[in-house]
Amino acid sequence: MNLRRVLVVVQFSIAMIMLICTWVVYGQLKYLRSKDLGFNQEQVITMNVDGNNVGSSILAYTDELRKNSRILSVSTANTVPGGNINFSLLSVESKNGYVDKGIDNYNIDENYINTLGIKVIRGRNFTGLADTLHSIIVNESMAKTFGWAEPLGKRVKFPGDTSGRYLEVVGVVKDFHQKSLYNPIAPLLLRYQRNTNNIQAKLQPGDISGTLASMENAWKILFPELPFQYTFLDQDFDSQYAADKKRGKIFTIFSVLTIVITCLGLLGLIAFITQQRQKEISIRKIMGAGTPQLVSLVTRNFVFLVGISCLIAFPVAWYFMNKWLNIFPYNTGLKPMIFVYAALTVLAITLLTVISHTVRAALSNPTRNLRTE
Repeated sequence: MNLRRVLVVVQFSIAMIMLICTWVVYGQLKYLRSKDLGFNQEQVITMNVDGNNVGSSILAYTDELRKNSRILSVSTANTVPGGNINFSLLSVESKNGYVDKGIDNYNIDENYINTLGIKVIRGRNFTGLADTLHSIIVNESMAKTFGWAEPLGKRVKFPGDTSGRYLEVVGVVKDFHQKSLYNPIAPLLLRYQRNTNNIQAKLQPGDISGTLASMENAWKILFPELPFQYTFLDQDFDSQYAADKKRGKIFTIFSVLTIVITCLGLLGLIAFITQQRQKEISIRKIMGAGTPQLVSLVTRNFVFLVGISCLIAFPVAWYFMNKWLNIFPYNTGLKPMIFVYAALTVLAITLLTVISHTVRAALSNPTRNLRTE
């Protein structure tokens, strides 16, 4: 293989690697934004009451919100998906007795599960004040982690507590992403508590600004010293990927620039190589070769070079993209069609360029070309 063909193979390989990497990164970022999180975050706003001894005001405020027909559900909790979460050492019942293990946990009221659209798959939701002493709800991952074939009735204690107190599972919720998709779903324990400082409200689609205005009016009456501040749960949860989105945009821009530069170099190299065969094309035309035969003669060499480039580009792109995707517990994987599309794209650009130059050479006056040569 001469130097020119080596350069063509290098250009092909670079273009394919950049195409594959760009599509993999774009696909993974799109997957992160579209994956089912296990809860409904649309039109849910959260408000944090920053103060002490405000439980009665929070109760009055949530009651006021429930009177608003444009608000579907109102709840309170220590935190929401994407927020800070407690991590406590607990003694958990298992098939091998009680084992001490750190468990994610926080407090919610009886309306929280409904507000966020979390599914209860075993047992029941919290029902009210009767649940304050012992009742807990866990997720599927906790039941699996501790080998609970029948989770309902299983108990959790506090290590070193000799008072005999315990927490008992009354319900199991379907796994949902409490943390970002950079983290696998971990065992989670939910305890019952009313009127915590974080308020969630599920709004009807439509007149969001009007609903927020009425919520603010009620806020100013009950919390006159606190500013009315809120965030939309979907935007708040999505903000965890802000850095990745920025990196993805930068990577895409540089990838596009690299591909464009590579393609321009590739086009110039193909044009040069095709021009070098001008004399051969003219002689073959004089000998009776038709345009289709001439096009086939020139393009098959480039198709062969594209094939060689695939053998180089595919393993390199697979190695780096597989390593990058393994950072994410939930990822799209490396789909074979991405590699096929990259190869077909490079092949299409190559064939269009080669065919256009070959046809132009084939249709030109062979006598003049030979005289020039």
